[in-house]
Amino acid sequence: MEINSIFNENWLVKLGDNRPYFSEIRLWRSLAYSKNYTVVVVDAEKFMECWQRHFSFLAPVDKWEKDIADGIRSYLQSARPVMARPLIETRPEKRMIRFLAPVEEGVIQFVNGRHRTRYMYDAGAKSFPVEVPVRQVELFRHYCVSP
Repeated sequence: MEINSIFNENWLVKLGDNRPYFSEIRLWRSLAYSKNYTVVVVDAEKFMECWQRHFSFLAPVDKWEKDIADGIRSYLQSARPVMARPLIETRPEKRMIRFLAPVEEGVIQFVNGRHRTRYMYDAGAKSFPVEVPVRQVELFRHYCVSP
């Protein structure tokens, strides 16, 4: 788990091997001035598992229209692309057998950045930084960070 201070305003995200466009992305904080937001580096698999529970979950990049994929690639190669700003909430997990004890599950939604997040995941990023409200850090740690 990494929580970084406002003095470290950018993070390098390594993508998978043999990427056709670029092998890494440098993301910047958009709210570095705010004491109400911080950065958490999330495990890509765990994060996507929580996001797929929300209706805003995006199809893989290879299913996108060409102009959308090209636009995201262009943005990620720009001078200062900013990291995504997701929110997380919990809800009871749907269970087939009702008498089992209720279990909470994390659900991700976005303020901004769902296309760049999906792009990084599909490009092989194992982890990436997200800018989150300080009040939600523990939920992100619980549901989206590897021990």
